[in-house]
Amino acid sequence: MKLERLWIVGILILLVMVACSTQTRPYTGEWYAQAANGKKVKMNFKKEKVTIGEDEFSYEETGHGEFNNGRTFFTITDKQKEYTIAFPEKDNDIAMMLQPDDVEKEPNVGTILYAMHREEYPNFDDYIGRYLVK
Repeated sequence: MKLERLWIVGILILLVMVACSTQTRPYTGEWYAQAANGKKVKMNFKKEKVTIGEDEFSYEETGHGEFNNGRTFFTITDKQKEYTIAFPEKDNDIAMMLQPDDVEKEPNVGTILYAMHREEYPNFDDYIGRYLVK
């Protein structure tokens, strides 16, 4: 009886470990995006690849954290450049992708490349006006 319980506990621990290791990030999946130049593209983040329009890139997540207002961000790299995906609202349906000036010191300060939304193409200029830190 004790051995049987030990097996059950062991299996439960393994299930929890597997579930935690396969956790998806809020940026994973399909996005509608508008670039700074007004071009509309679809983006799709998978585990180690992102598709932007017709182009596919490999990336690696290099960090994550919270801004002073409690909103989250993630830093990724394509081995040449660092990028930040920032979520200015709690629901994670709105995001911005930027190229930070210094990812170590200020991952949220830099050139905004894309405004992103889960359900519809956003307006880049509206996002800048609404979410840009002043």
